[in-house]
Amino acid sequence: MRQTLRILVTVAFCALLVGGIGCSRSRTAHTKLSGRVTAAGTPVALGRVTFQPIDGGTTYTQAIRNGSYTVSSRYPIPPGQYDVTLEYSGNSRVGFDRRHTERVTVGPLGRNTFDFHLK
Repeated sequence: MRQTLRILVTVAFCALLVGGIGCSRSRTAHTKLSGRVTAAGTPVALGRVTFQPIDGGTTYTQAIRNGSYTVSSRYPIPPGQYDVTLEYSGNSRVGFDRRHTERVTVGPLGRNTFDFHLK
């Protein structure tokens, strides 16, 4: 009985140790994408930015508000090439009636800043 209890305590301790290491890595190792978006020199009031990996995979989307966006993820956003689509409104109508796409390269984990200047 005592042997079984010792084994159970050891297994539980190891599970907590491994789980704790995994959790701390996922909280600190992440990529943050951010930047400013302007159209004709004016910050885009409201829109949406989407980062789509050119080789497929997870798409990351975030709102553009007052000319700024921040895309962060609990899990790492992998380095590589992404097609970035910006959707925004050119007037006061509801919905996004303008669209712009370009390709960017996201660097290693950390902070990546991409500013977009639209015509």
